[in-house]
Amino acid sequence: RFPTTPVYIGEYHRIGGNQVEDVGLVLSSAQQYPLFLGISFFQYQVAYWKAGSERDFGMFALSSSSLGTFDYFGTTFNLYCLEPQLDDHSGMEMPSAVSNVYGGSGVDYSSLCLRSPEIVALDVSGYSEILAQSSVSKMVGFIERLVHHMGAIVTPGFEDTLHTFAQGFVDGSSGGFEDLASALGSQPSWIDFDSHAKCVASRSVQ
Repeated sequence: RFPTTPVYIGEYHRIGGNQVEDVGLVLSSAQQYPLFLGISFFQYQVAYWKAGSERDFGMFALSSSSLGTFDYFGTTFNLYCLEPQLDDHSGMEMPSAVSNVYGGSGVDYSSLCLRSPEIVALDVSGYSEILAQSSVSKMVGFIERLVHHMGAIVTPGFEDTLHTFAQGFVDGSSGGFEDLASALGSQPSWIDFDSHAKCVASRSVQ
């Protein structure tokens, strides 16, 4: 009845199938038939609030390892690491199987349980957690967050300077956290500090 209506499948996942072969076949059909626009693979994480076979769809499960806690409308929850589910028929982790078919680079599983520069404490303990990862990009994220906490931003166009600055702390040539804090506090030219910024504390806040 609708011969010219485009079709897109918003939730697709054939349980029990070889995801490399099955999703590959579906995407090939989407390339062959113009009215078939494709699919959204279902789903990202196991739906633990459901039961039975409804829990078979997730590409990732929650591991027993917790990175910490977070507050959600007054209730505290654990923040668990993700672990990939196995696609038994292809012999691959499901995220890798799906990304392989789509032509993506996939997920670096080794980074799933590493502390993010977005959530670590902005002190020597958080710095140490990021330093232990030996990642310049993670150190860049930590420094940027520290700069924002100081009421400043990295001046546009100075991203390479920030990268070089971060590299010095990753390889140890620039010292440790105290040296980092001191260097940022000296207000280097590649950081834009707002001279009119004010900090107002409300003593009534509980």
